[in-house]
Amino acid sequence: MKTLTRYWMLLPLLMLVSIAGAKPQNNIILYGGIGYTEEATQQTLFDLLTDGSYRLEDATEQMVIQLNRETGGLPQLSPYPVALLVDDAEAAIARELGKERAPFDSVTKLQRYFDRVLGIFLVGSFEQHMGFVYPYQLTNGKVRHSYHDYFFTSVTALLLDLENDEIVLSASALSQVHNKSAASQINNPKEQQQQFLKAYTQASDKALERLVSLIQTRNLNKIRDEDRHIVTGVWVNGSNAGQLFQWQQPGASPNMCNIPSGCKPGSTACAQMAGLLAHGTTDALSAKGLITLPPLGWSTWRSDNAWEVAARFALPQNRKSLTDRLIDFSINPKQAANKYIATIDDIDSATSANGQEALLKVDEYVTNLSLIKAFTPPDSCTPQRELEFLDDKAFYGLYQASRVEGRAKANPDQQRLFHQIALINALSHLPVKGN
Repeated sequence: MKTLTRYWMLLPLLMLVSIAGAKPQNNIILYGGIGYTEEATQQTLFDLLTDGSYRLEDATEQMVIQLNRETGGLPQLSPYPVALLVDDAEAAIARELGKERAPFDSVTKLQRYFDRVLGIFLVGSFEQHMGFVYPYQLTNGKVRHSYHDYFFTSVTALLLDLENDEIVLSASALSQVHNKSAASQINNPKEQQQQFLKAYTQASDKALERLVSLIQTRNLNKIRDEDRHIVTGVWVNGSNAGQLFQWQQPGASPNMCNIPSGCKPGSTACAQMAGLLAHGTTDALSAKGLITLPPLGWSTWRSDNAWEVAARFALPQNRKSLTDRLIDFSINPKQAANKYIATIDDIDSATSANGQEALLKVDEYVTNLSLIKAFTPPDSCTPQRELEFLDDKAFYGLYQASRVEGRAKANPDQQRLFHQIALINALSHLPVKGN
């Protein structure tokens, strides 16, 4: 079965197509905006991009402006700054013609003067909010409580060749924002949105920074499928982890592109874990300087490993629109020869005394991870050689939570959160060599 990820992108400005045949490095790069993949599972990102505030659009555009200010854009690819406005494209054309002004009256204008027309796009693909409460201080025998809210987001920065709608380079980033307060944010949508805005801004900044680093260090003409990495599956071993995350072992996988999900039907808790593990592993691979494709099959929290996703992009308010144009491009797991199944081997917990507060206990939550790696030939889903099982004694994460002695331990929802935070901590020990 052919698996594709299809993006539908609305680019109200500068959706242009390039032609080949000009001088090397005679390229122009357009900034296409930030977009979401699915409203139902990225409600906050959708709201941020449609509420008319333009806070996230402006923040991400400022990142590109800062790039232009510091380095003049991406001189490895183009002699021109990254184009944000129609005026920027007109200035580039005028410079090519040796004129003071060159009107930009059609989408075919750039085809006449540039070797390649490239686009930078930011794609949000995952968001999750979890919270809990625990005692943090004893005063005159009384217990005080603090509320902890965690906001996770994932963003992928893409460099596209707009002639053939192919991904040239991509880099991903996961952001985690921890908010500690005297009241939970669970029932405060305004504060939730503010924290998600922070998380999406951080993830966008980190993803763009990693993309720029790839552009600076890679020869774009020599990138092959063998250079790309993708997480195509999530797995859970061990009865403790399976029970907590509502996972049941699925049937055998037909290949490395279509890994079945073991999430029990309707289990949001399992789908959240799977999305976080897939995107967290991608973030860890990207942090090592590897070219990563986003694990969009695990972005929508669906139990089926669906790769078909719609993405619509937004630009700042003051952007003059050249044209509204819908384009279709695809991601296919076959495009990455290095395929991974991120695995929770098992979980564990233990209780110890708090060295500072006699009436407090410390519950320790441990999540053990491993990776299954397959190398497939170009445009294939079948491993070319034996699977690699990447494990390490240090490939685990720990989270510590305090509670008053005599009180019940964390409930299953809280335990899932603690083990997922431990999961993220474990990924800093990813046993994969970087570039």
